[in-house]
Amino acid sequence: KMRIASESTESPKATILDTNFEEEHTEGALKGCLWEDLRVYGSAIERMVSNGKLQEALLLSDRCFQEGASDALLLDMIHRKSEENEWHDVFLLAVRLQGDDELWRTIERFKGKWHLDDLILVTLKCKSIAKAGGETHTLASVLHRKL
Repeated sequence: KMRIASESTESPKATILDTNFEEEHTEGALKGCLWEDLRVYGSAIERMVSNGKLQEALLLSDRCFQEGASDALLLDMIHRKSEENEWHDVFLLAVRLQGDDELWRTIERFKGKWHLDDLILVTLKCKSIAKAGGETHTLASVLHRKL
């Protein structure tokens, strides 16, 4: 990996990623990532997650990847926010999940914590991404009818 010496006093062995992210972050704007750098950013996100810096990993994922954060990262954030009883944040993260099974399990776990409108919305999303006729689609349909 290519390393450059940062001109700032923060770290003499900052990577290009560290330097670019710091410069863009201090400017107050999150600029897009270059497609050539996606593996580098993916590795940086993995390091952030392993160091418990989930919010930073989420920001970088949203900034660099068209599809946004992975379901695994979103689920980690959901777990953290649920421990902090931040139910609306849990909902906002859940609605971003792309896997129907993960989304359904999240609905089942938190449906008693969300406002009715939020629960309806996330249930409709689950129905829309689940395979028609599949178990998750059927379960989400039953819940939606009950609501």
